[in-house]
Amino acid sequence: MDTHNLKYIISFLLLILFIGACSESVDTSGCPYPDSCNYNPDGTDEDSCWYPDGGCLCEDGEDAISDCAGQCGGSAEEDCAGVCNGSSELDACGVCNGPGESIPESSNINITAAVNPWNLGFIVDQADIIFSDNCLDDYDSNDIPELPVFGTNWIKVYFHYLDWDTPFGNEFTETCYSRCQMNEFSFIVESNAQGELEIRIDMHEYLIFDSFSDIINGEIEVYDSDEMIDFYFDVDNVVNINSTIQSNETKEFLIKLSFN
Repeated sequence: MDTHNLKYIISFLLLILFIGACSESVDTSGCPYPDSCNYNPDGTDEDSCWYPDGGCLCEDGEDAISDCAGQCGGSAEEDCAGVCNGSSELDACGVCNGPGESIPESSNINITAAVNPWNLGFIVDQADIIFSDNCLDDYDSNDIPELPVFGTNWIKVYFHYLDWDTPFGNEFTETCYSRCQMNEFSFIVESNAQGELEIRIDMHEYLIFDSFSDIINGEIEVYDSDEMIDFYFDVDNVVNINSTIQSNETKEFLIKLSFN
Protein backbone atom coordinates (compact mmCIF):
# COMPACT_ATOMS: atom_id res chain seq x y z
CA MET A 1 0.00 0.00 0.00
CA ASP A 2 1.49 3.31 -1.05
CA THR A 3 1.66 6.38 1.14
CA HIS A 4 -1.12 8.16 -0.75
CA ASN A 5 -3.65 5.41 -0.11
CA LEU A 6 -2.68 5.17 3.57
CA LYS A 7 -3.30 8.88 4.07
CA TYR A 8 -6.68 8.52 2.35
CA ILE A 9 -7.75 5.68 4.63
CA ILE A 10 -6.67 7.53 7.77
CA SER A 11 -8.53 10.66 6.70
CA PHE A 12 -11.66 8.61 6.01
CA LEU A 13 -11.55 6.99 9.45
CA LEU A 14 -11.07 10.34 11.17
CA LEU A 15 -14.04 11.73 9.27
CA ILE A 16 -16.24 8.84 10.43
CA LEU A 17 -15.18 9.40 14.06
CA PHE A 18 -15.92 13.12 13.78
CA ILE A 19 -19.36 12.53 12.30
CA GLY A 20 -20.14 9.97 15.04
CA ALA A 21 -19.13 12.38 17.76
CA CYS A 22 -21.29 15.13 16.33
CA SER A 23 -24.29 12.83 16.09
CA GLU A 24 -24.22 11.90 19.83
CA SER A 25 -27.17 13.26 21.84
CA VAL A 26 -26.61 16.51 23.72
CA ASP A 27 -28.56 17.34 26.92
CA THR A 28 -31.03 20.13 26.39
CA SER A 29 -32.22 22.20 29.34
CA GLY A 30 -35.85 21.89 30.36
CA CYS A 31 -38.15 19.14 31.60
CA PRO A 32 -39.54 16.69 29.04
CA TYR A 33 -42.86 16.25 30.92
CA PRO A 34 -45.79 18.48 29.85
CA ASP A 35 -47.27 18.81 33.36
CA SER A 36 -44.11 20.39 34.78
CA CYS A 37 -43.68 24.12 35.18
CA ASN A 38 -40.46 24.15 33.16
CA TYR A 39 -41.66 21.95 30.31
CA ASN A 40 -39.57 22.03 27.15
CA PRO A 41 -40.62 19.71 24.32
CA ASP A 42 -36.94 19.41 23.42
CA GLY A 43 -35.77 19.22 27.03
CA THR A 44 -33.91 16.19 28.30
CA ASP A 45 -33.01 17.23 31.87
CA GLU A 46 -35.41 15.21 34.05
CA ASP A 47 -33.67 16.35 37.23
CA SER A 48 -34.73 19.93 36.54
CA CYS A 49 -38.48 19.22 36.58
CA TRP A 50 -40.48 21.14 39.18
CA TYR A 51 -44.17 21.43 39.99
CA PRO A 52 -46.29 23.95 41.92
CA ASP A 53 -46.76 23.34 45.65
CA GLY A 54 -50.33 22.93 46.88
CA GLY A 55 -52.36 26.01 45.98
CA CYS A 56 -49.51 27.73 44.17
CA LEU A 57 -49.24 28.18 40.39
CA CYS A 58 -46.25 27.88 38.09
CA GLU A 59 -46.14 31.67 37.74
CA ASP A 60 -45.69 31.97 41.53
CA GLY A 61 -42.19 30.61 41.15
CA GLU A 62 -40.32 27.46 42.03
CA ASP A 63 -39.79 28.47 45.68
CA ALA A 64 -43.45 29.34 46.37
CA ILE A 65 -44.99 27.26 49.21
CA SER A 66 -48.61 26.86 50.32
CA ASP A 67 -49.59 27.14 53.97
CA CYS A 68 -51.81 24.61 55.76
CA ALA A 69 -54.92 26.45 54.54
CA GLY A 70 -53.85 26.00 50.92
CA GLN A 71 -52.98 29.66 50.37
CA CYS A 72 -49.82 30.20 48.35
CA GLY A 73 -47.37 32.21 50.41
CA GLY A 74 -49.82 32.32 53.32
CA SER A 75 -48.88 32.36 57.00
CA ALA A 76 -51.35 29.83 58.42
CA GLU A 77 -49.69 27.07 60.48
CA GLU A 78 -50.83 23.92 62.20
CA ASP A 79 -50.91 24.04 65.97
CA CYS A 80 -49.53 21.27 68.19
CA ALA A 81 -52.83 19.38 67.86
CA GLY A 82 -52.54 19.35 64.06
CA VAL A 83 -55.32 21.93 63.52
CA CYS A 84 -54.66 24.56 60.86
CA ASN A 85 -54.71 28.02 62.47
CA GLY A 86 -55.69 26.31 65.72
CA SER A 87 -55.15 27.75 69.19
CA SER A 88 -53.54 24.75 70.91
CA GLU A 89 -50.08 25.43 72.35
CA LEU A 90 -47.24 23.48 73.92
CA ASP A 91 -46.78 24.12 77.60
CA ALA A 92 -43.43 24.49 79.34
CA CYS A 93 -43.05 20.71 79.44
CA GLY A 94 -43.72 20.28 75.72
CA VAL A 95 -47.22 18.85 76.23
CA CYS A 96 -49.89 20.04 73.80
CA ASN A 97 -52.57 21.90 75.77
CA GLY A 98 -50.76 20.73 78.90
CA PRO A 99 -51.23 22.25 82.35
CA GLY A 100 -47.75 23.74 82.48
CA GLU A 101 -44.70 23.02 84.56
CA SER A 102 -45.71 24.10 88.04
CA ILE A 103 -48.02 22.12 90.25
CA PRO A 104 -51.01 24.41 90.97
CA GLU A 105 -51.51 25.83 94.42
CA SER A 106 -53.36 23.49 96.75
CA SER A 107 -52.73 20.52 94.48
CA ASN A 108 -52.29 17.32 96.38
CA ILE A 109 -51.63 13.64 96.33
CA ASN A 110 -54.09 11.78 98.49
CA ILE A 111 -53.52 8.18 99.59
CA THR A 112 -56.06 6.04 101.41
CA ALA A 113 -55.11 2.64 102.81
CA ALA A 114 -57.62 0.15 104.18
CA VAL A 115 -57.18 -3.30 105.69
CA ASN A 116 -59.91 -5.83 106.42
CA PRO A 117 -58.70 -7.93 109.37
CA TRP A 118 -60.38 -11.30 109.55
CA ASN A 119 -63.11 -9.95 107.23
CA LEU A 120 -64.69 -8.05 110.11
CA GLY A 121 -64.78 -4.72 108.27
CA PHE A 122 -62.23 -2.30 106.88
CA ILE A 123 -60.20 0.08 109.01
CA VAL A 124 -58.90 3.08 107.11
CA ASP A 125 -56.18 5.74 107.27
CA GLN A 126 -55.32 8.60 104.94
CA ALA A 127 -52.27 10.75 104.10
CA ASP A 128 -51.86 13.82 101.90
CA ILE A 129 -49.16 15.90 100.28
CA ILE A 130 -50.31 19.45 99.53
CA PHE A 131 -48.16 21.84 97.49
CA SER A 132 -48.12 25.55 96.77
CA ASP A 133 -46.81 27.57 93.84
CA ASN A 134 -43.96 29.15 95.79
CA CYS A 135 -42.40 25.79 96.71
CA LEU A 136 -42.45 26.53 100.42
CA ASP A 137 -42.43 23.73 102.92
CA ASP A 138 -45.94 22.40 102.35
CA TYR A 139 -46.71 20.58 105.50
CA ASP A 140 -49.89 18.73 106.26
CA SER A 141 -50.55 17.34 109.70
CA ASN A 142 -52.04 14.25 108.07
CA ASP A 143 -48.50 13.36 106.97
CA ILE A 144 -47.42 12.95 110.60
CA PRO A 145 -48.89 9.64 111.71
CA GLU A 146 -50.29 9.61 115.19
CA LEU A 147 -49.17 6.82 117.43
CA PRO A 148 -51.72 4.01 117.19
CA VAL A 149 -54.03 3.20 120.07
CA PHE A 150 -52.93 -0.19 121.32
CA GLY A 151 -55.45 -2.84 122.09
CA THR A 152 -57.42 -2.06 118.95
CA ASN A 153 -56.96 -2.86 115.30
CA TRP A 154 -55.16 -0.04 113.53
CA ILE A 155 -53.58 0.87 110.21
CA LYS A 156 -51.34 3.83 109.39
CA VAL A 157 -50.31 5.24 106.03
CA TYR A 158 -47.86 8.13 105.75
CA PHE A 159 -45.35 9.65 103.37
CA HIS A 160 -41.74 9.08 104.23
CA TYR A 161 -38.54 10.80 103.13
CA LEU A 162 -35.05 9.80 104.16
CA ASP A 163 -34.16 13.25 105.50
CA TRP A 164 -36.98 13.30 108.01
CA ASP A 165 -35.79 12.74 111.57
CA THR A 166 -37.96 9.65 111.93
CA PRO A 167 -41.07 8.32 110.20
CA PHE A 168 -43.00 9.96 113.05
CA GLY A 169 -41.06 13.23 112.87
CA ASN A 170 -42.21 16.56 111.50
CA GLU A 171 -39.05 17.97 109.91
CA PHE A 172 -40.17 18.22 106.30
CA THR A 173 -38.05 19.24 103.35
CA GLU A 174 -38.93 22.10 101.04
CA THR A 175 -40.28 20.70 97.82
CA CYS A 176 -41.05 22.16 94.42
CA TYR A 177 -42.35 19.54 92.05
CA SER A 178 -42.51 19.97 88.30
CA ARG A 179 -44.45 18.07 85.68
CA CYS A 180 -41.42 18.32 83.38
CA GLN A 181 -39.40 15.81 85.36
CA MET A 182 -39.87 12.42 86.97
CA ASN A 183 -41.30 12.66 90.48
CA GLU A 184 -41.11 9.96 93.11
CA PHE A 185 -43.21 9.67 96.25
CA SER A 186 -42.56 7.08 98.93
CA PHE A 187 -45.18 6.08 101.46
CA ILE A 188 -45.41 3.55 104.27
CA VAL A 189 -48.29 1.32 105.35
CA GLU A 190 -48.24 -0.29 108.79
CA SER A 191 -50.87 -2.31 110.63
CA ASN A 192 -51.19 -4.55 113.66
CA ALA A 193 -53.74 -6.65 111.78
CA GLN A 194 -53.46 -8.86 108.76
CA GLY A 195 -55.74 -9.21 105.79
CA GLU A 196 -56.58 -7.73 102.43
CA LEU A 197 -54.95 -4.34 101.83
CA GLU A 198 -56.61 -1.84 99.52
CA ILE A 199 -54.84 1.38 98.52
CA ARG A 200 -56.28 4.31 96.57
CA ILE A 201 -54.03 7.04 95.15
CA ASP A 202 -55.66 10.24 93.89
CA MET A 203 -53.36 12.61 91.95
CA HIS A 204 -55.67 14.29 89.45
CA GLU A 205 -53.68 17.55 89.39
CA TYR A 206 -50.67 15.71 87.95
CA LEU A 207 -52.20 13.52 85.29
CA ILE A 208 -54.23 14.35 82.17
CA PHE A 209 -56.65 11.71 80.94
CA ASP A 210 -58.30 11.30 77.57
CA SER A 211 -61.87 10.12 77.04
CA PHE A 212 -60.69 6.51 77.34
CA SER A 213 -59.11 7.13 80.79
CA ASP A 214 -55.62 6.80 79.32
CA ILE A 215 -52.91 9.12 80.62
CA ILE A 216 -51.82 11.44 77.81
CA ASN A 217 -49.12 13.46 79.54
CA GLY A 218 -46.94 10.72 81.01
CA GLU A 219 -46.78 7.40 82.79
CA ILE A 220 -47.14 6.10 86.33
CA GLU A 221 -45.41 3.15 87.97
CA VAL A 222 -46.04 1.73 91.45
CA TYR A 223 -43.54 -0.39 93.39
CA ASP A 224 -43.95 -2.61 96.43
CA SER A 225 -40.44 -2.54 97.88
CA ASP A 226 -38.30 -2.92 94.73
CA GLU A 227 -40.85 -4.81 92.67
CA MET A 228 -43.15 -3.05 90.23
CA ILE A 229 -46.75 -4.07 90.89
CA ASP A 230 -50.00 -3.99 88.95
CA PHE A 231 -52.72 -1.43 89.56
CA TYR A 232 -55.82 -0.19 87.80
CA PHE A 233 -57.73 3.07 87.38
CA ASP A 234 -61.29 3.14 88.62
CA VAL A 235 -64.13 5.16 87.07
CA ASP A 236 -62.84 8.27 88.87
CA ASN A 237 -59.32 7.81 87.42
CA VAL A 238 -57.99 6.97 90.88
CA VAL A 239 -55.17 4.43 91.14
CA ASN A 240 -56.28 1.26 92.92
CA ILE A 241 -53.87 -1.32 94.37
CA ASN A 242 -54.92 -4.66 95.81
CA SER A 243 -52.42 -6.30 98.16
CA THR A 244 -52.16 -8.02 101.52
CA ILE A 245 -50.46 -7.14 104.78
CA GLN A 246 -49.34 -9.24 107.74
CA SER A 247 -49.61 -8.35 111.40
CA ASN A 248 -47.03 -5.74 112.44
CA GLU A 249 -45.64 -5.64 108.89
CA THR A 250 -44.21 -2.43 107.43
CA LYS A 251 -44.78 -2.13 103.69
CA GLU A 252 -43.07 0.58 101.66
CA PHE A 253 -44.55 1.68 98.35
CA LEU A 254 -43.08 3.99 95.72
CA ILE A 255 -44.93 6.02 93.10
CA LYS A 256 -42.97 7.09 90.02
CA LEU A 257 -44.45 9.74 87.74
CA SER A 258 -42.80 10.53 84.43
CA PHE A 259 -44.11 13.16 82.04
CA ASN A 260 -43.89 13.73 78.32
